[in-house]
Amino acid sequence: MYVTASKDGAIRLWDGVTASCVRSIDGAHGAAEATSANFTKDQRYILSSAKDSSVKLWEVGTGRLVKQYLGATHTQLRCQAVFNDTEEFVLSIDESLNEVSLSFFNTYTGNTTEIN
Repeated sequence: MYVTASKDGAIRLWDGVTASCVRSIDGAHGAAEATSANFTKDQRYILSSAKDSSVKLWEVGTGRLVKQYLGATHTQLRCQAVFNDTEEFVLSIDESLNEVSLSFFNTYTGNTTEIN
């Protein structure tokens, strides 16, 4: 199984053997282009980001929005959000104030955090 982010804002899950779409989360990011989508290690959730500055966590089995991470601004082509290696944090590009940096969110609470 693999996941893709789409220009129409949808997140799609594909069967890796048949290459057929098995689930589509239409309008996952409204009309904004979805720019990244990644499974958690256990493939139960998908982390996605889009040009509307949103970062969202989705449940694979139901397509339900589990959490939205707010606070990072990203509207350019490099919009991406990923988990750290333990999946304890979500890392996202932040382009606010004409400066590019990383925002760190606690995966479970959604709160921004500082990494020391």
